[in-house]
Order: sequence, then structure tokens, then C-alpha cells
Amino acid sequence: MSHLCPAYAVGMDASQLRRLQLADLGDSELRELIEAGETVAERKASLPDDGMGPTIAAFANSDGGWVLLGVRNDGTIAGFRVPGKAEAQDWLRDKLRTAVDPLPPFLCRTMTLDGHDIVVIRVEASTQTPHLVKATGAVYVREHGGRQPIASQARLLELCVRPEQAEQSAIQRMTQLPLVTQALGQRVLGEPVNGQTRVADWMLVASPLTIPEGFRRRALSKQTVDKMRARVLAEVRRLGPASSGVVAVKPHATGATVDGQNIANGDGVDLLLDAGGAVVGCIRKRLTQGTWHVGATADEVIRPLLDLTLDVLRDCGVVGKTLVHLYVRITRTARGARPILTLITAHTSGELHAPPGNEAFFGGDIFLPPEQGATRALGEQLMHEIARASGIDWWEQ
Repeated sequence: MSHLCPAYAVGMDASQLRRLQLADLGDSELRELIEAGETVAERKASLPDDGMGPTIAAFANSDGGWVLLGVRNDGTIAGFRVPGKAEAQDWLRDKLRTAVDPLPPFLCRTMTLDGHDIVVIRVEASTQTPHLVKATGAVYVREHGGRQPIASQARLLELCVRPEQAEQSAIQRMTQLPLVTQALGQRVLGEPVNGQTRVADWMLVASPLTIPEGFRRRALSKQTVDKMRARVLAEVRRLGPASSGVVAVKPHATGATVDGQNIANGDGVDLLLDAGGAVVGCIRKRLTQGTWHVGATADEVIRPLLDLTLDVLRDCGVVGKTLVHLYVRITRTARGARPILTLITAHTSGELHAPPGNEAFFGGDIFLPPEQGATRALGEQLMHEIARASGIDWWEQ
């Protein structure tokens, strides 16, 4: 069965093939990549003697591209099977981690064509350059005829400044895109329910340093918005009686918002995707006492919020380093209540001051797609920062 993306047609030219994402690839697109040859994809019948590092680093240092492992130079299929039981993504990531610094942004999977396995690798044009080959210290770029060691100081300097420029651009997206600023703004909370004294808004903004080809198209697709709606509905059902969860989708010119609420307790979940390159997730809890256990905060708010937002970016084809900003806002809704959240552990407690207009801020980053345990580790890092900001002496190991 073909998985041809509606935005493309069979018989694509080289520029269209370069813009394809791995999720767009079905049998017909893979055949076109094979037939296009070195102008679009590098073909490898087997693992090169010097490994995959130099080839993938060269693509990452240039404009990105495709590598087809298991295809001969003449376009015939030799086949390649990933050793052991590992998934292709995990296997190649382990190979590249020891071969290239830093790890290039890539996605790969095994596809079967004419009875042969082919490892198809999509390398993005990186913003974490230069990627150097550890064994030799060489920095390769992709030019006509294949990879070449960089031979220009000006080109090397260009690669060196790219990461700082990319990080600045990501921060601008996270703070200046209109839909993002709207999502982070103060909201009308309505009448207090169930004896609440405060409302805690946990707002997480994420933006990748590398915006992949086709991000805008995917962000504005019905498929992506439907997945957002399903995730928000699952979260609001988790926050209270499952039958009380409701969601509403709001389209915007440059994105979409999914607002969810559990009408039994008033808790809410919002998810916003801006096609400019950022996603915002929010979990809103209505509090009575304003006291939370640190562990419950991590398990019930921070980790679900990370999963909620990062999964949207993965749906849009994001790979590589992604910045994460977490804001906490405590709004008092009862006379005499203070805009604080009391956090407790088994042995101590602290107070997080986060009134509207002076929200608490925490930050981190993660590489997508995440390795096993990476999202949990980022959640723990953010929770440790929150604890220390509350006066709890929770230090890193």
C-alpha cells in the first residue's frame, strides 16, 4: 500500500524529492529516490569501512538529504538488515553517537522493497553545526560528486555561527509568535468551583532549532489537528471523571488551538500549534489548599505536559535539538489566598511564588526523537529547578 502524501505526485523532480519527509515515503516514492541517484540520495550497498558518520555528517553540515543503505550504486537492491532486534533509529543513533559530534538530526526506518530490506535515512540540514567526524577531526560537507572535507575558513565560520543564530530564532518563535503570546496570556477563569482558592497554570512552550521541510504543511493538516484533539481529550479525562471531558478545536490562519476542560472539576488542558515553528501545552489545575507533593507534580503535570507538546512536534517531522520553556502562574480566586504553590516532600516544604505578570520560569532542551528515558530525565530536571525555586534544597547528582 502506498503512503503517498497528497501534496506530492508521482514523477517528482529532484527538488521535490529533497523536500520529502520520511513519513511521506511509500514504495513509489522510495523507487523514485533510488532512480534519482546521487543528485538526491546517496546509495550504499553495505556499511562503508569508515562507517556512516562521514556521510551523514556531510549531509547535516549542508542542505540535508537521503541515504539508502542496502542499495547499490547502479540502483539495484542489495538489501541491508539491521543487526539484532534493534529498531533502525536506535541502531543508527548508537553508531553515530560514537562517530560524530554533535549527533546530527536524522530519522530512519527499515522499508521492504521487492523482498529486500532497505534502511532509509532522512538527514536534516542541521543548525548544530559543525558536525565533525571524531576519528579524524574532519568536517565534511556535501558537494557535487559526494562528500568533501571543508576547505574554506569562511565556510567553516558560517557553520560555527549557525547554532547561535538558530537558538536565537527559536527563542523568538517561543516568545513572539502571535499565537504563542496569546496562549501564554492571562485568561478569564470564570467563577470559582468546588471551593477553589487558586488556579495553577502550567504552560510549556517548545520549538526546534531545525524546522524541517514540510513543517508548515503538516502543522496545518487535519491529521495533525485530529491527533492534537485526541491527546487533549485523553488528558482532560485523566484529570477527572472521564465522561466529563469536553474539547473544542479553534482554527487560526497560522495554526490551531485545542481547548479541553473536565466540566466536573473545572481543570483544563490546552494545546496550541503555530505553523511558524512552536507548540504550547497548558495544564490548568483548580486548587483548594494550594499544596502539592513534588512527586505528584512531576507525575501528574510536568511529564504529561512534555509528552503532550513534544508528540506534536514529532508528528510534524521535527528531529534534533528542541528548546523547552516552562512557565508557572498561580492566580488567586478567593479573598485572602496568596498566589503561591506550597510544594512538599517527605522531609521538607517550600513555596513557589508565581503571581500573574511575574510567572516562574524554567528551561531545558531535548533531542528529538527522544531516547528511552530522555523525556523523564528532562521532567526531573525541571522538577528539581522548581523545587529549588521554592526553597527546597534539591540538588543535582
